[in-house]
Order: sequence, then C-alpha cells, then structure tokens
Amino acid sequence: MPEILQVLRKHSDSFACMQRIDAAVVELAQQAQLQGELAPHLDVPTVVRTFHALAQAPHIAPLSISGTPNPATIAPTLANIFRSGVQS
Repeated sequence: MPEILQVLRKHSDSFACMQRIDAAVVELAQQAQLQGELAPHLDVPTVVRTFHALAQAPHIAPLSISGTPNPATIAPTLANIFRSGVQS
C-alpha cells in the first residue's frame, strides 16, 4: 500500500481528489457526531480511518481464502458493519 500512496502523491490531481473525498468523509463524521448519530465516545480520526479501510477492503484482499464476495451485497454489508459499530 505505501507504493500506491507514493504514486498518488506524484500525481497531484489524483491526490487532490483523494483529499477532497477524505475531507467530505471527515465532515460527515463530525456532523454525525454533533447530531448524535455517531457515538460521542468515538474519536473521529479513528472512525474515518476505519471507514476508509472498510471501503478499500474488497479491493485489497482479492486473494482471501474466504471466497469471492457477492458484488450486489458488498456495499450494504460494509455499511451495516460500519453503522452497527459506530451508532450512538
């Protein structure tokens, strides 16, 4: 993964896009916490980094012995896992 970050940093447009996405996710997490949708005892940086890890997991672990996930259920499953762990 560090190699991917090095490549992205060399391409400023791609890196800027990733930063915009990250800023939006941070803002959503902060607002969710302020509105009581995100548990107040959770720190936003850890929530955001966990979200990014879950969002990238299907792309990073294609060689898992667990089998191939159903493309139709990946997004809802990840959303449910994440939501049930961070709900207030």
